[in-house]
Amino acid sequence: MAQSQAAQNACAYFDNMKEIGIKHKHMFWIFSVCYFFDMMDMNLFGSIASSVQATFSLTNEHISQLSSLSFYGMFFGGLLGGWMADKIGRKKALLYNVLIFSLASLGNALFNNYILFAICRFFTGFGIIGMNIIAMVYIAEMMPAHSRGKYQGLMAATGSLGVPFGIILSAMVVPRSPEAWRIMFLLGGIGVILFPIGIKWLYESPRWLVSKGRAEEADKIVEIMSGEPSNLVASGIVCVESKVGMLEALGFLFSKKQIGSTLALAIMAIGCVVGGFYMANWTVVILVQMGYELQTILTFSILGCFGAPLGDFVSSKISDLGGRKIPIVVMLFTAAAMCIISGLMPTLLAGVTGVAAYMIMNLFRAACATSATTMYWTYLAENLPNKYRSTGTGLIMSASRLLIGVVTPTVPVFMAMQGISPMFNVSAVNSVFYIIPAVICLVWGGKTAQKSLEQIEAEAAAR
Repeated sequence: MAQSQAAQNACAYFDNMKEIGIKHKHMFWIFSVCYFFDMMDMNLFGSIASSVQATFSLTNEHISQLSSLSFYGMFFGGLLGGWMADKIGRKKALLYNVLIFSLASLGNALFNNYILFAICRFFTGFGIIGMNIIAMVYIAEMMPAHSRGKYQGLMAATGSLGVPFGIILSAMVVPRSPEAWRIMFLLGGIGVILFPIGIKWLYESPRWLVSKGRAEEADKIVEIMSGEPSNLVASGIVCVESKVGMLEALGFLFSKKQIGSTLALAIMAIGCVVGGFYMANWTVVILVQMGYELQTILTFSILGCFGAPLGDFVSSKISDLGGRKIPIVVMLFTAAAMCIISGLMPTLLAGVTGVAAYMIMNLFRAACATSATTMYWTYLAENLPNKYRSTGTGLIMSASRLLIGVVTPTVPVFMAMQGISPMFNVSAVNSVFYIIPAVICLVWGGKTAQKSLEQIEAEAAAR
């Protein structure tokens, strides 16, 4: 049997497994917990930044550096996470990234030295993105085709609950003492204790095993997961198509024919991701420096933290409307408008009312931005050729995380500039990160919903 044909048959076999059973659900919840801590940590630092600043006697520039370090870690973790998963298997790679994240979180909770604390922030980002990428690949490979999209969406929605959980707990715990913020990082260390319990329910990806010529092991796992006999060995399916090398993928993505599409997709990714996290670690710091009470800020920040789960839910309902292009554009422009409006609230309205109004507007901003970003990741995969989809997605995701680290240090610069207020200055800049990808998608993007990947690829080649 030709290698390419074996690959197609193997994919068809896995894709057509019957409805998910208890083994699939165990796996789903393990990945959801990983994503939960991912979302909690990425949004947590903003709630505790002012307390960390006071503990270590840090300047705004130091806070900016700490914010950037976790995203630098995501850049390298994104590049290496996929490689690890292909090299040593999905299961081992996920375990190692969980341990990296958990140990780094424990370090953030325990270290009193700023340098060691900063190093741990880097490795929490490294482990987070590795967990995220591997979990997404795992679900794509292990879930039957008719349930794959559903469970990818449910994982995102479940994980997004880490945002309100982290902020609510911060509001309850952090104001109680100057060092109480350390408790929040202790939560990330739970993975060291709990993951060995969950790992017994986690099986290696049959697709990965087949790619390594280990069809007999794949047979056993398919039988366990599906509850039905498997015949991969008998069918002669012992390999899948070889992975595309990094240099080959880069050569294609930046070729004369493809570079325009690559840059458009990359700028859209960078805008969506940077827009979502540009102010995440600065909101509390800015409001405190504007004279608002920390307890008031943390209490009302609970309102805004439900934006991400709401956005994931909305995306599942509107993603197929207008071929994904139109919903993405509408949501990004709306997010930009919410940025501008929310930035005015602390200045136009004083006291508790100003904080509450800002957080309500921020809820709608986060919901629109999250909805657009969730739809974009599907849109990105659809617009990359089959052969280079995995590598291209990893590279663009890593680049978007790197740019967060690059642009975050500009926040103190805009805070210090003359204008309506520090909050409005930064919010206005934040809106630009939504406007740019919206314009690019409107001008360049095509409709992709209800089309096969092959049809989308052919249409892109013809443009």
